[in-house]
Amino acid sequence: VDRRLMRSEEVSAYLDSILQRNLQFEAIVLLDASGTVRHMSPIDENVLGTNLSGQPFFGRVNRERQPYWSTTFISLHTGKPTLVLAIPTKDGVIVGYLNLAALNVVTNRVRAEGLATALIIDREGTIIAHPDPRKVAERENLGHLPFANPRRGGQEGNVSYADDGVEYLARLSFVPQTEWTVVVAVPAHEALALVTRVRMLFGAGSLVVVLMAVAIAFLTLRKVSVPLVQLVRDARKIAEGDYGF
Repeated sequence: VDRRLMRSEEVSAYLDSILQRNLQFEAIVLLDASGTVRHMSPIDENVLGTNLSGQPFFGRVNRERQPYWSTTFISLHTGKPTLVLAIPTKDGVIVGYLNLAALNVVTNRVRAEGLATALIIDREGTIIAHPDPRKVAERENLGHLPFANPRRGGQEGNVSYADDGVEYLARLSFVPQTEWTVVVAVPAHEALALVTRVRMLFGAGSLVVVLMAVAIAFLTLRKVSVPLVQLVRDARKIAEGDYGF
């Protein structure tokens, strides 16, 4: 009995250390082959011993023997977007509850560094990361957009779309494991304004090059023409009878 108690304490301590090193984990749960919670961190006495075999992830992991990423949901503990990552083991299933708030660090950085807006949507088209926290908290869904419609499947590449009356140009990247789509979008009018500015700069640069070429040609021509002009003047003096010259 003492050995079992010590083993349980060691497992709990190990799970605690994982949570301390990986802040994105909200909780880690170890299930036995029957789906019963045997160990967890942080410990919740109301959950220990509970049977989770009826949860969708348990049946799927046992059937396919592959890691399972759930759809996102709002955690009752943190109020943040969360998902379940379940991984099969020899003796049961390891379940990690991942807090997705860290994804906003990436989207906020993209927004701070330029005109683009980065957002991440899950397999149902729901926004799980966005510089505007309201869109995440309200679980705004972009399923009405072609690339975010779950029936269309994951897409990659460049797209244009309209949302809330604004035209956007965007780049899509699909994450197969989670079936998320990462979108980096720029309002079309800002992108076109940038293109116009580049064209103007290119035109101004071309004009400068032309003016420099003309100036160089003028200086070169002047060096060549000075002796010719002098020769014409000397010839005119001779023609006027200035033979002494």
